[in-house]
Order: sequence, then structure tokens, then C-alpha cells
Amino acid sequence: MATNVPESADRKPKSRWPAFLSPRRSLSGRLLLVTILCVMLVEALIFIPSAARFRMEWLRERLNNAQIAALAVQAAPGMRVTGDLAAQLLDRAGAVAVYVNHDGKRELLLGSAMIPGPASVVDFRTMSAPAYWFDTIGCLTAPKGRFMRVVDTPMGEGDLLEMVLPQHPLQEALRAYACQVLASSLLISAFTGALVYLALWLGVVRPILHLSSHIEKFRDAPQDATALIPQSRRKDEIGRAENALADMESQVRSSLQSKERLAALGGAVARISHDLRNSLSTAQVVSERLSESDDPKVRQSAPRLERALQRAIGLAENTLSYGRAEEPAPKLQSVDLRAAIEDAAAEALAQYPAVRIEFDALHAWQVNADRENLHRILVNLMRNSAQAIEQSGRKTGRIAVHAISNNGDVSVSLTDDGPGVPQRVKANLFAPFSASTRNGGSGLGLAIARELARAMGGELEYVEQTPPGARFDLRLRASVALQSAKPAQAAVFAPDMPKM
Repeated sequence: MATNVPESADRKPKSRWPAFLSPRRSLSGRLLLVTILCVMLVEALIFIPSAARFRMEWLRERLNNAQIAALAVQAAPGMRVTGDLAAQLLDRAGAVAVYVNHDGKRELLLGSAMIPGPASVVDFRTMSAPAYWFDTIGCLTAPKGRFMRVVDTPMGEGDLLEMVLPQHPLQEALRAYACQVLASSLLISAFTGALVYLALWLGVVRPILHLSSHIEKFRDAPQDATALIPQSRRKDEIGRAENALADMESQVRSSLQSKERLAALGGAVARISHDLRNSLSTAQVVSERLSESDDPKVRQSAPRLERALQRAIGLAENTLSYGRAEEPAPKLQSVDLRAAIEDAAAEALAQYPAVRIEFDALHAWQVNADRENLHRILVNLMRNSAQAIEQSGRKTGRIAVHAISNNGDVSVSLTDDGPGVPQRVKANLFAPFSASTRNGGSGLGLAIARELARAMGGELEYVEQTPPGARFDLRLRASVALQSAKPAQAAVFAPDMPKM
């Protein structure tokens, strides 16, 4: 019976942000968010003094109109003007009353002495800039129906001008100004934020992303030499981090190789000791016979002694050379696959003229590989196949080579018609010093071949097949695939083999 599982347990909710802009998952997303917040904060800090200045200029303009109205009243006979003129002067100043203070006496020149609502005082003589900023914020948030009493600098010696006006027109003007400033601020903020973000992304975030991608690549494939980060030419902290990472990756890769080889050596000590003891025991018995007398069997025993000693010495030399060897980093370049196979066949099959190699519809592929390492791998595989065919007692043999492209990789298959790989050997086919597929083998050839393939970013695998014989697939990264090239005709290549 199927059970209902909550959706939250099966999958995580999708983020509203793209992966590279998510503030919780991406450093660039956090940087963008911090940039926007900082720019908007700076714009807000700039807006308050700007709005306060706008309010001051708005009030001073009306004070100037009120001053003109006061001068007109003082110039009139008996300081009296008609009602229409008084209304026009007050309307031009935007005030409901205009006062003049002379020798400490406050005198009404225009308007009514009764203020129809609560009023706040704005004295330009004593108000500081911070206080004026707070008054501007209070003016924006003040309720309707409030008035303002504005006191200006002296009109003359000892005279002060004072006017009373409603606060609502100033609020409307401030809000309109705030909308204009907000629109321009958003445009400036977007442009500035984009420039700052782009500069920081190019100078900081992108190098960090490059650094983190190499760390993840090395984590997934520490044995792949192509995953190593190159030395940086930068002199800043990021450059030092990249160089330190490059040194660390090289040391870790070398340590892993040494550790694997030492572990393999430790596991092979018992088998090596046993084989050496048996070989040397045989050599000792034969040498004792040689030292006795003129025995007729001396001539037969001497070759046995030589072969036993050679096997012991060869096994010891292979063990020691593998334990202390450290393969240099491959020099990857574009290599013609067909030419590499032909060169390897010429060397590997020179001693096996009865074995021929066939290229089955091989394309003109270019692979990204180390030329020398690829040659070593192919020679090892072909020589193993030829030796297996020879030891099986067959007079002739065949090695078929076929290559296909898949997702940017080129897979090369080498299939022989020999006896195949014994079942007991398959489990540890690529393990160093494991049971070899041929008599007298040290079990290192396939281990080294796979190590070289992985160092170039590829892989070497054994593929099971139904017909007799052995098949190995070598996967390499394609360099340039000649898509327009037609498949080559099936060809037979037999080095140093006369035509039949």
C-alpha cells in the first residue's frame, strides 16, 4: 500500500530567486542585496537635507512676498489699504496674517489676529540644521488643519517680520518634491548599484566562484590532473589563495598516489615474499648440484637457474619501481587518434607478426591527451592481447579497434579474439600485483594504464562480452571532432608482417 508523504518531505520549496542571485545560496546575491540597501540608505540620508532645503526655500519665497505686502501697507496713507488689495497681498504671500515687530511691539499689518488652528513656530534666526531636518519630517507627517508662524530676519534695524500661513500647501509641495527625488534616486541608485555590483563581481565574486569551482572539481576527481587549478598571476589575497590552493592540490594528489601505491605494496608483500622464496629455493637447489661434481644434469640445470633468478629479479624490480614512481602531470594536447593507434601497433606487435590489427570504421578523431601517456596505454593493451593470443597456442590472431563519440568524449574499444580474461582475475584486474592474465606477468601493466588514463581525465574499463576474447574501452576527452569527415573504411594493419 502506498503511503502519503508530505510534500515538504519529498522536495524543498522552490526559491523565488535565481540560483546566482539567491541571498541564501549565492555570494553574488548577498552582494547585490547589500549594494541595494547601502545605496538606498545613502539616498535616504541625502533626501532629508535636500527636503529641508526645499522647505526653507519655499518658506523664504513666501516671506519675501509677505515683506513686499508689509512694505505696501506701510507706504499706504495711514497704513491702510483696501480690502481687495489686502486679500491680493495675502494670497500672493500664501498667508492668513502678516505682523511686524518694532521695538518689541507686535503689530498686525494684514489679515486676522485669530488663528483658526494650532500653529508651530519656525524661527530662522535660532533654528539649527538638525532641528530643521526634524521639523521637515514632522511637516510631512503632520495632520491637516495645522498652521505655521514663521519669523524672518529683521526688515530693518530692530524690525522683525512674522507671518502665519497654513501648513497643508507646504505638505503638498514637499510630497511632490519627494516623489521627484524618489524617482531620480531610484534611477541613480539602480545605475550606481549596477556599477558597484559589476565592479565587485568582476574583482571579487567571479575569482571566488572560479576558486570554489576548482575546489569542487578537485574534490570530485582528485586524481585528474586537469582538475588542478593553475598558478595565478594576481598579487592580491585572491591570487595568494589560488596559488596556495594549487600547491595544496599538487601535494594532495601526490600524497594520494603515494598512499595508494604504498597500500598496494603492503598488500603485495606476502605474495612477493612467497614467490621470491620459491624462486630462490629452486636456484639454491640447482646451485648445489652445480657445486658437487661433473654431473650430466648440469647443462640442464643451468638454464633453470637462470630463469628462476630472472623471475625473482624482475618481480623485485617491478615492485620497487612502482612503489617509488611518481608520474609527472600529463601535457595535454590535441592528438590524432588514428596515428597514435598505428604508432602503438607498430611497437606492440613488432614481435607478434601473426597478430593483425583492424580499424573498424575509425573516424578522424582528435583527442585531448598526453601523446606519450596515450602511447604507453595503447602499447600495453595491444601487447597484452598479442601475448594472450600467442600463449593460447593459436597461429594467428586479430585485434579490432573501434571508436565512437558520446557527449564530448571519444570511446576507443580494443577487442581481441584470444582466450579472454579468466573469471578469477576479473575482480582484481586493475589492482597492482594482482593475478596477471598471462604467465610471468607482474600485474602492473593494467594498473598503470588506468592511472595514466585517469590523469588525462579519461577512464579505462574492461567490458564483458559473450564471444571469446577480451575487450577494453579507453574513454578520452574529444579535442576536435571532424564532424564533416566520413568514416574511414575498415582497414587491416600488421606491422612488420609480409603481405599474404
